[in-house]
Amino acid sequence: MDGTGERHGVKIKWTAVGGLALAGLASAALALLGRSVIPDPFGPPRLGFVNPSTVTAGPDGLVVVSDSGDRRVIGMERDGSLRFVVAGRRRSGGFYNGRALGFDAAGRFYVDDAVLDRRTGNASTESLLAFDSRGRRLEPAYSREFTEEESSDVLMRLLYSQVSPGSLSWFFPDPDGTWSLHRLPLDGSPAPAPVRFEGYDVYDTVDAAFGPDGVCWLLERSGSVLRREGDGLLEQWYWDLDGMLRFPVAMAVGPAGNLFVLEGKTSVVRLDPGPAGASAAVVLDPGVAERAGYDRPLALANLSVSADGSLWAANEATGEALAYHPDGTLESWDGAVLTGRWALLRIALMAAWIASGSCLAAAAVLFYAKVFGMKARLLLKQLSILMPLTALAVGAIAWSVYLRMDRGVQAETESRLRHLAQLTAAGLSAEAVDSIDPSAGRLEEVLGSEGFRNTVSVLDSVVNLNQDSWNSNLFPYVYFRRGGEWYIAGGFDYLELYPYAYSKPEFLSVLDGGWEEYYRYSDVYGSWLSALTPLFREDGTVAAVVEASMGADFLDELGRATLGRIALSTAGLLILLLGVFTVFDAMLLRSVKALKDGADRVSEGDYEVPVDIRSRDEIEELGDAFNTMSERIKESLDELSRLGRANARFVPTEFLAQLGRVSITEIGLGDQKLTEMCVMFSDIRSFTQLSERMGPSATMDMLNDYLSRMGPAVREAGGFIDKYVGDAIMALFPRRPLDAVDACWP
Repeated sequence: MDGTGERHGVKIKWTAVGGLALAGLASAALALLGRSVIPDPFGPPRLGFVNPSTVTAGPDGLVVVSDSGDRRVIGMERDGSLRFVVAGRRRSGGFYNGRALGFDAAGRFYVDDAVLDRRTGNASTESLLAFDSRGRRLEPAYSREFTEEESSDVLMRLLYSQVSPGSLSWFFPDPDGTWSLHRLPLDGSPAPAPVRFEGYDVYDTVDAAFGPDGVCWLLERSGSVLRREGDGLLEQWYWDLDGMLRFPVAMAVGPAGNLFVLEGKTSVVRLDPGPAGASAAVVLDPGVAERAGYDRPLALANLSVSADGSLWAANEATGEALAYHPDGTLESWDGAVLTGRWALLRIALMAAWIASGSCLAAAAVLFYAKVFGMKARLLLKQLSILMPLTALAVGAIAWSVYLRMDRGVQAETESRLRHLAQLTAAGLSAEAVDSIDPSAGRLEEVLGSEGFRNTVSVLDSVVNLNQDSWNSNLFPYVYFRRGGEWYIAGGFDYLELYPYAYSKPEFLSVLDGGWEEYYRYSDVYGSWLSALTPLFREDGTVAAVVEASMGADFLDELGRATLGRIALSTAGLLILLLGVFTVFDAMLLRSVKALKDGADRVSEGDYEVPVDIRSRDEIEELGDAFNTMSERIKESLDELSRLGRANARFVPTEFLAQLGRVSITEIGLGDQKLTEMCVMFSDIRSFTQLSERMGPSATMDMLNDYLSRMGPAVREAGGFIDKYVGDAIMALFPRRPLDAVDACWP
């Protein structure tokens, strides 16, 4: 490769290197950005649901699914094709964490978004975000920022927020603890004054639903439904005399003003108003689903009703979105199909991943080929080696520190959760847990039973009702099996069917083997770090599985934030090192440049300028050696010059020129050249007698006077003196014989 970076006719240009690097970086940025939309473009051409929690349908055929621990919102068509994806975890200007609430008449849908405080894990800001039918975020319809004291309280949230006809509605406690119903009109008109529910604890209900004209329904644990219109009195609307709502979970309003109640996560009961009170009828259960062609288990996470009367829910047992239509048909989706522009995006992301690696690798190869194959500054070559090595070293050290710190945090978290699980198990009574039977009565009765009260009091006490910042993200639970089904009991009177147990071998390990386990899992509420320990009966058998858990999503975000700070610090350190390397290399190369300039002066024949280097290192020693070398060269050249001048007295330069030589050192034995010239011989007549008579001194004076006259005469005539033999000379005239005559007769 020559000095231009060219080898075998291939010329490498900086524009090509830069273009490949930019293309690689742009492709990598596109690929990383695309991960929030299509996590695995090399997988199947579909976007699978990950623990969906809420499903709701809009007026234009749009179906919105909240999944991934409510950190992603997927919009799809009724045929299952993907329309949009809204990725969460954005603390500002986007969507962080929340469930879809429903649609308004204009086709906009709303999401209850809560940004979690990094210290407490509770909400620091909660907003009701509006999105258009293409998934584009609009201005927030409502936003509330919690104080530090409010953020430490796990109950301080917008309760039962949902889209009601023409408005957004939710409950929120007043400063005196009284719950108030807030309504926000969606047409931009002023919001009415909140309606206070004096003497009634809304938090003790199961769910709420809102209708037009300020109507509100409250679903109680007894299965009864209360109704309140505007500022009127709270009245009993439905009495569950037939025991159809023993285990109510959620409630939604239908288009005809009827209510749909999710019972025990496995069936849906429709409540139709009538003159003699509301009547109840089961519209969906495992038997109905099987007759509709759906043979998988049901564990519905939530419930919504579309304008055409269809029931929409997420099936926790299978991770599917379900739609049960009034005509008795049931549809299910386990994900959204990538079609149209999404299929093209998937291909583009695949190409971006491949292009990013290929372009960056090619750019690196060409860069080093260019740098080391051309005449480039030593500083650039040094930095091209030092900086990547330094970056790798610093990055490896930073990553090692992060991993060690992360392992420490994980180990400490595991230790604390195991300790909390053991502490919880030590305070629980196996007899009390064994007495809890969800099938023995209504939810209200089960929650009020002595065994449940005894159990939940322990669960609440070990974390002090999550009222402190240090325990606000810790949750103890008890899992027990009844009649082939698993149930979960937790603080704040939490009890429901748990459909995930059989997909977790850790549960069976604890239940069957009595082993303690620590693992990570995901459900509709997010990702969790969990320590499991058995609750033993007196006979040594396992009565239940006790869990102490904390939100892993929250811990992951802290880890990402820490890793981001480490990355920024590492980048800053690399920039600082780059500056330091550049300065020191520049100082070092300044001495090298001085040596180079000195060598240029010497090559031009200037040996008088010394190289002044005072770096007090090997470069200074090299400079001293260079100065000594130039002095020796100058002395040698002076000596050679003197020798040349002396030699010219005996071997004239004209003689060398006739032989085609420049220096006498070029003359070899036998060198000759045939040419025509005139030879003139001259001497002093009677020189012997004269010298004997004159003596040595006078003789030398006479010879010098003679030669000083003959030499110029010969040279002026175009000849040169070849030999001096005492008083005789032999002169050669290469041009013509008359030159010799002219020399004799000037």
